[in-house]
Amino acid sequence: MLVYFLLFACIELISFWADNIWNLIIMVRFITALLGGELLPLTLFPDWSQALLHSLPFAYFASFPVRCFLGEITFPDYISGLGMLLIWGLFFGLLLKVVWNRGSRRYTGVGI
Repeated sequence: MLVYFLLFACIELISFWADNIWNLIIMVRFITALLGGELLPLTLFPDWSQALLHSLPFAYFASFPVRCFLGEITFPDYISGLGMLLIWGLFFGLLLKVVWNRGSRRYTGVGI
C-alpha cells in the first residue's frame, strides 16, 4: 500500500503544474489494474512479458498479495518480492520528494 500511495502521490502532485489531472489518474489506475493482475491474471500474458511485468511495481499491488494468500509463493520468491517492493518504494519516495520540492517552490496560494 505504501508503494501504491507513493506512486499516486507523485502523479497527483502534477497538479502543481496542471489544472486537470483527473484523466491522468484514471488512466494510471486502469494501467495499474491491467498490468497488476486485477483485470487479467498475469499468467495470461505472453511468457516474454511476464518477467517484465514482475519487475514493474504493478504486479505487487494485486497479483503478488493474492498469490501469497493462496500459498503459490515460495519463501525465496516472497523475499525477492519484498526486495522489489523496497526498491520501488525508495524510487517513488525519492521521486515524491523531488516533485514536492519543485512544486512547492512554484505554488502560490491566494486567499479571498
